[in-house]
Amino acid sequence: MKNLNRIFILILLCPASLLFSQQLTPFVISSSGGFYSNSAATLSFTTGEMAAVETYTNGASFLTQGFQQPWDLGTYINEHPFEDFSFGVYPNPSDGQFYLLTESDRNLQMTATISDLLGQRMAPIHFDQASKINVQSIDLSHLPSGTYILSLLVKEKNTTSENIFNNKITIVK
Repeated sequence: MKNLNRIFILILLCPASLLFSQQLTPFVISSSGGFYSNSAATLSFTTGEMAAVETYTNGASFLTQGFQQPWDLGTYINEHPFEDFSFGVYPNPSDGQFYLLTESDRNLQMTATISDLLGQRMAPIHFDQASKINVQSIDLSHLPSGTYILSLLVKEKNTTSENIFNNKITIVK
């Protein structure tokens, strides 16, 4: 009788476990893809799709069906806003004494801000582009060893547009 009760409970619980099982929606992270259409057909594809669900054939044509995401995920690099502007930080890594080198023919106002990796900002450093090549000394020797982000806000005088450039700096003591 005990075994019969156990079998009966087991038979009842097995279908119930299917009702509460986890379901995952399939997805793909695609590096490229496209959509083409003409009067006869449309074609939509992504590179790197997962395994196909079904394949249909009809004479000389075949169709392999899968799944796609409703948005396009693209990777790109924005064009540099100033063609004649460059900057660098040296020596990197250092003991906290850095030099910020900027080079430009434009009349620029700049603000350098140092942040730690948690986003806590230190006091900003304001300076103007005095000549074509400008070297600004930055003393961070009071900070502990670690990795910091130097954000350089660049604004051309008498305009409202600004650009931010970031560079990783490392203090080693």
